[in-house]
Amino acid sequence: MNLGGSIISEHTFGGGLFLRYRPFDFIMLQSEFDILNTENYTSAPGKRINFPVFMLGAGYCGSLGQRAYYNITLMYDFIDNPNMTIPKIWNSVPLYLRYGFTFYLG
Repeated sequence: MNLGGSIISEHTFGGGLFLRYRPFDFIMLQSEFDILNTENYTSAPGKRINFPVFMLGAGYCGSLGQRAYYNITLMYDFIDNPNMTIPKIWNSVPLYLRYGFTFYLG
């Protein structure tokens, strides 16, 4: 990222679990719990920390044939940790827009 001539490099690592439910072919509900590791921007800059993320959301699914679909999801982060590196839709509300593809292997 380039900010006013300075180059900023940032790495965030993590993992988590999610539960996805499709009550209709075009609607998706998702809950997600993650643990992320990133730089601590609030109390100890330069040091890395782990922090939890708990999101719930809903979205639209579009078919890409019989074995795949794309999704666009609006997720709300209930923990709202200040070290979260994913950009919010609005600065004051912890809402995140996510998109992706799902492929069925079986």
